[in-house]
Amino acid sequence: MKHSTRKGLISLTAISSLVAGCGGGTGTQQSIPNSPVVVTPNTGTESVLYSFGAAPDGQSSWAQLTKGVDGNLYGVTYSGGANGLGTFFRVTPAGVEQVLYSFGSNSADAQQPVSAVIQANDGNFYGTTPTGGANGSGAAYMITPSGTETVIYSFGNGATDGTAPYASLVQGTDNKLYGVTSAGGANSAGTVFNLTLAGTESVLYSFDPTTTDGTGPVSALIQGIDGNFYGTAPAGGANLNGAVYSITPGGIETVIYSFNPPPDGTYPFAALVQDSQGNFYGDTYSGGTLYGGVVFKIDTSGNESVLYSFGTNTNDASDTKAPLILASDGYLYGTSTRGGENGNGAIFRITTAGIETPLYSFSSATTGQFPYATLTEGTGGLFYGTTISGGTNGFGVIYSYTP
Repeated sequence: MKHSTRKGLISLTAISSLVAGCGGGTGTQQSIPNSPVVVTPNTGTESVLYSFGAAPDGQSSWAQLTKGVDGNLYGVTYSGGANGLGTFFRVTPAGVEQVLYSFGSNSADAQQPVSAVIQANDGNFYGTTPTGGANGSGAAYMITPSGTETVIYSFGNGATDGTAPYASLVQGTDNKLYGVTSAGGANSAGTVFNLTLAGTESVLYSFDPTTTDGTGPVSALIQGIDGNFYGTAPAGGANLNGAVYSITPGGIETVIYSFNPPPDGTYPFAALVQDSQGNFYGDTYSGGTLYGGVVFKIDTSGNESVLYSFGTNTNDASDTKAPLILASDGYLYGTSTRGGENGNGAIFRITTAGIETPLYSFSSATTGQFPYATLTEGTGGLFYGTTISGGTNGFGVIYSYTP
């Protein structure tokens, strides 16, 4: 679909720096309620399971951990490793970590991963990197649980191909992998693509910055219960504050909501999560009544409401770039890169009605600082996560958290 001419407010360069951290829709914004908050900071226990160390260990993990079918946790680091370009690692729930692969093993290898791996139905892990690959424009890779890695696709393969994929992949019900790139495409504003497990890629949609389309997507898609995919774009939209879009497996894209100026949320960098009733929940990096970002709810028709505005007390989270998770206890949990009692990031919980509880403030370099990745739910009430810095060696940590 085409729209009146618009330019995105955030440049793709700015998007990249924040991470290293859409068709026409008619969605409506509902009234924004008061933001209730239960002020109970440092509720629960955080334990450092592992502190990343000097190379060849990995350093600075930006990505969510993935729970493997074997019960272990798998993840990636942005730097460190034998080549200084990141690692793929495994860690047991008890904190025993092993580097399984070091990226950058050759000039065409994937480099500097910032997004989580997924374990596909063939048992192998798949992921993307925004740099590396045969064309230097990013790569999609497959890696076995034992650490044998293969680049299955190099982005920038032609003038209309996407480049710089920052987001994780998702496996659709058709077994293909779906993802987004933050740049490239027919309009140089990013793409939606799919990949077979063997690495055959198809560009399904190119975002268009000359319209009210969203642009520069950096968050993973989610396949809704209706079979369509849903995502966010931090730039573009009718109001230049970002957008929520849907796209069919065949590539028909529709912007279902354009974020408004504050007190609405602005600049959604994170993926959505869907409940059993079909509602989506997400967060934004900025906007809200106090410009610290919001948690919002939206349905497939684009009816959006702000559930909570961050920054209502000195212990609150702020600057959320990681997606929410819907845990087995029915609560939404998330992390923030900043905020908390010490400004080093926080863990929070929020009900689907918008009642938020600050749970934990990262307090010192020893316990880890600046969690860019969201939590992963384990067993027995435990959650797991990573930070990009802090820890014994200053290169970040893997931690567990018990509410």
